[in-house]
Amino acid sequence: MQRRQAQVGVCDSGSSLRVHRVLVALDGSECAFRALSAAIDRSREIADTALHLLTVHRPPDTLDDPGSWRPRRRTQSLPTLRSDWILRQAEQRIPIAGLQHTKEVLEGEPAKLIAQRAGQLRCEVIFVGAHGAGRTQSRDLGSVAAQVCALSVVPVRLIK
Repeated sequence: MQRRQAQVGVCDSGSSLRVHRVLVALDGSECAFRALSAAIDRSREIADTALHLLTVHRPPDTLDDPGSWRPRRRTQSLPTLRSDWILRQAEQRIPIAGLQHTKEVLEGEPAKLIAQRAGQLRCEVIFVGAHGAGRTQSRDLGSVAAQVCALSVVPVRLIK
């Protein structure tokens, strides 16, 4: 697992003894951004809620096709650029009204890392889109969302 970024966003809604932590898994899909909106709505209902915005991208292929026209370093930076874009889009949707949030990009198996990170951060709930960026019409639930539900010891809210 490679952790690239963990930054604190708009903070300091006052000091309290208990902060409710909510992990929001983002992949750039509309379902994921609806999950973010639902998490923001929850944070308005419960005082002292801190959002953790997490995007996970799979590692680039270690073996490049020798006939490939793309340079290796450019191929490796595309997932990172996409992850940065996703987090920028998410932060623009968060109201400035003192809502605590952090953001993080991880590289590896998405469902496993989402479930692990929620446990490590002691989150009360994970918000995840029911369908991700690779949505198929034949399924009611995306593969990553289903795996997060299976692996997580933290309650998962699926948002369509």
